[in-house]
Amino acid sequence: MVKNMKKILLIILCALPLWMNGQVNEYLKPAIFRATNGTVQVLDSIVERDLDGDRVSKTELKYDNRRNIISYAHHLLNSCYYTSDWIENYKKEYEYDNNNNQTLCAFYDWDSNTNDWVGSYKEERKYDKKNNLTLYASYDWSYITNKWAGIYKEEYKYDNNNNQTSCVLYRWAGSTWIENYKIEFSKNKTSSVSYNWNNITNQWVQSYKDEYELDRNNNQISDVSYQWTGSTWVENYKSKKEYEYDNNNNLTLCVSYFWDGSIWVRVSRDEYKYDNNNNQTLDVSYLWSGKTMIGVHKYEYEYDNNNNQTLYVSYLWNGRIWVKNSKYEYEYNVNNYTTLYASYLWDSDTNNWVESSRTEYEYQYNADNNPILMTTNYWGTTTISQYYYSPFTSIPSVNSAQASVFPNPATDYIVVNGATASTVTVFDISGGIVYKQTLTGENETINVSSWAKGVYIVVVETGNNRVASKILKK
Repeated sequence: MVKNMKKILLIILCALPLWMNGQVNEYLKPAIFRATNGTVQVLDSIVERDLDGDRVSKTELKYDNRRNIISYAHHLLNSCYYTSDWIENYKKEYEYDNNNNQTLCAFYDWDSNTNDWVGSYKEERKYDKKNNLTLYASYDWSYITNKWAGIYKEEYKYDNNNNQTSCVLYRWAGSTWIENYKIEFSKNKTSSVSYNWNNITNQWVQSYKDEYELDRNNNQISDVSYQWTGSTWVENYKSKKEYEYDNNNNLTLCVSYFWDGSIWVRVSRDEYKYDNNNNQTLDVSYLWSGKTMIGVHKYEYEYDNNNNQTLYVSYLWNGRIWVKNSKYEYEYNVNNYTTLYASYLWDSDTNNWVESSRTEYEYQYNADNNPILMTTNYWGTTTISQYYYSPFTSIPSVNSAQASVFPNPATDYIVVNGATASTVTVFDISGGIVYKQTLTGENETINVSSWAKGVYIVVVETGNNRVASKILKK
């Protein structure tokens, strides 16, 4: 159980840069901060201290020249021999392609016996020129072979319209990946065929076929499944789904059925609600028992005016009705940083919420409103995190061989001339990315009418070649 929980944690840690854009702590905003003097400050380290001011741990961060985190190293204070040196604890390393898609996340632990890093878990990803994911693979470290051992691997293919056409699953055979299972999708996504890999004949063998009917929102509303007998397809299973949506096209209801040979029989029912900002406020799921619906799960959510989640409540089904189970509360300051995280369990004897954990956060800021100190109080245990920043100077310098960008100055639009498959990135003067796109033709027209007036850097990258131009938005 502990090993599985650790693996889940590592998977979450690897996924962080995919959505955090440099965020290193769920209670912080992105690590890159824009300073008021026009420079960019980057968070490079965090030092944690106890209430007495003694150092406890340190985290160091490194970035590539496109602001992607490439290293996240955690250190502990060496308490032996009365030294004040930092000793390694664990680290995460990341790699990216030219479009800033994360291609590698590797997690390492420090081995004090060998004084070296030892692999723990890693994920690999690949993308095509249109940023479609084409490969995902995960690995554990084998202490028997002292090498990475595969856990899971999938490969994907797409058509020219970015519709997925196939998915191949592999299994690890001790030292290499071998085919295991494959799904192929029709062009209009109305059917799919599944295959199993035959290790004797080294061929794909048909196993199942599904035919779908889609609604106007491309949601599946029916599914007829067939099984391959070796010479023909035989109907195996028949199902359908009914959907409802609100005025904002948010899914509000999904009811599933299967065909028993004479009538449609209900299987499940899922209900959803949303607030005026399209934040989900309700998620309820039921299963049909043959006579009545039985609750599976129920979750309720609330948000503040800045769309920060402030409440989460879960319920359990007691056989007749939903009863309260657990609750989480969140509070935020004016900078949208978390100031409170509290969890509760429902006491059915007293009909009250009983607090199970409580963590409070306080922040101090520098003149540019960047947090430089965070005090964490977890039920009387106080930790002080101090944040250190350094100037970030990775905006590409303007090349003497100017990229072809016109008009300049610009008011409504600019046109970028470059080779097909070149990547166009536009930075504002503080280093923030305001536009990024891959050229599919020789020219790219960019609407700049909504951009703030000022100077921008337009970067055109083709392979290892980079050309930058400075433009003025009037």
